[in-house]
Parts: sequence; C-alpha cells; structure tokens
Amino acid sequence: MVAAKLVAPSESQTTLAERFDVLLRDKWHSEADHKALLKAAAAAGDLAFVGARYRAVLDVVRDEPRARAAQNELITMAMATMKPEASSADADSGRNVKLVAAVVLALVIGSGVFLVGRMMMSSFSKLGAIE
Repeated sequence: MVAAKLVAPSESQTTLAERFDVLLRDKWHSEADHKALLKAAAAAGDLAFVGARYRAVLDVVRDEPRARAAQNELITMAMATMKPEASSADADSGRNVKLVAAVVLALVIGSGVFLVGRMMMSSFSKLGAIE
C-alpha cells in the first residue's frame, strides 16, 4: 500500500529510495537507520524527497511513531538549513528600513529648511529689507 504512494526517484535519488525501501522492508524499528537515512538525505539536499516517502507511510498508517518522528526531524533539519538565509534576509530588510528612514528624514529636514527660508524671505520682504 505504501509502495503505491511513492513517487519514482530521479537518478540522483535512487540511492536514497533504495535505502528507504530496505528500511521499510527490514529495518523499520531501527532508529539508527532512520537517522542515517535522514543525514544522507540532508547531505544530498533531498530532504523533501525522503519527507515524501515518510508522508506516504503516514498516509497509510496515520500515527506511525517512527514516520512521525522522522518527519519532525526532517522539519528541524530543513529549518536549520534555512536559518542562515533567513538571517541574511532579515539583515537586508533591516538595511532597507534604515535607508528608507534616512531618506524620509532628509526630506522632512529639507522641507523644513525650505519653509523656514520662505517664511524669512516673506518677513524680510514685508519689512522692506528685500525688494
């Protein structure tokens, strides 16, 4: 039943698919083998592929503890690989906010200086100092 839900692997995913098949057939209760598969998937950059395999197991057996634990571990691993990118995006976002704030502040100060200058020119004009 699980095999019917599995997507065919690409060439680069064949080794991971074979390891998962062995795990499913013979070593499902071996936590060490699950962890080794997850590490191999992370190293290959195929966490999503292995995650889909565990999802297929959960589709057949809803609360299968090993598949659920593996999925949680996969999510943790995926988040860990995304963290540096998120930090970089946050830093870029912070720089953009500072830049926008500086531009707005410059416009406000420039407008204030212009208005004060116009008021002074108007006052001097009324006094007859400037013709």
